[in-house]
Amino acid sequence: MFIKSINSVMIVGRLGSDPKTITTKSGSACSFSVATNEVYKDKDDMTVNITTWINVVFWGKQAENALKVLNKGDLVAVFGSLANREITIGEETRSTLEIRTEKFELLSKNVSKETAEDVDDVKTEKKNPKSKR
Repeated sequence: MFIKSINSVMIVGRLGSDPKTITTKSGSACSFSVATNEVYKDKDDMTVNITTWINVVFWGKQAENALKVLNKGDLVAVFGSLANREITIGEETRSTLEIRTEKFELLSKNVSKETAEDVDDVKTEKKNPKSKR
């Protein structure tokens, strides 16, 4: 069997913002951007860090699920295909490349400093049941 073409993408990165609902001609969807990082040493042995922002769009049930569970900073694996879409802002129309997502997997939640402190307090409390609240 000869494969003429394949359009399949998998990325792992962190959400740059909370997912938001968007309305298109095709219906409602959910979108956000994911940051991927590449780190390498250049010819002068200096560390170079390149961040690439990738637009991601979910449709249907996946959009509903993404809106419920994903938040800014979460580490996520996204599986889908590349798609070109035209967007109009004011009178300007431009083309954008995005991932139309088939499925995602939440790899880890972003833990804020406050949440981490709360977790530490709970751990301390469990270790010392006589501590006062």
